[in-house]
Amino acid sequence: MNWRDFMRQLLAQACSCENVTDFFNQLLPEAQNSLGFQAMAVVRCSPPEWLVLASVGIAPKQVPTDLAAEALDQNRSTLSGAWAALPLSGKHVILLQAAMSENDLAQFQVCLLYTSPRPRAATLS
Repeated sequence: MNWRDFMRQLLAQACSCENVTDFFNQLLPEAQNSLGFQAMAVVRCSPPEWLVLASVGIAPKQVPTDLAAEALDQNRSTLSGAWAALPLSGKHVILLQAAMSENDLAQFQVCLLYTSPRPRAATLS
């Protein structure tokens, strides 16, 4: 399965998640298995610290939050060695340890933005 097909599949699953943390806890292990990423993490900036919301293939204390900070400050995908950081919305960054081109990273980020769960609308009684 290629990553584009995987992201389409996740679009259907995103609506069933209650919050962003649940979504990423579901996404990361599936993405690692399906797409062959060595490691992945989702972090949130909470000054003066970074909170690791989800990770797979790497211990939370080893997540390269300095790269996440750089990506968030520049508001663009950032590559450093085998790692890529993609700012999502607000204060969230996803970090990938994988061999991907800059174009693949940009497309992956767009897919994530469109598949991230949105707050559910209140139902009228």
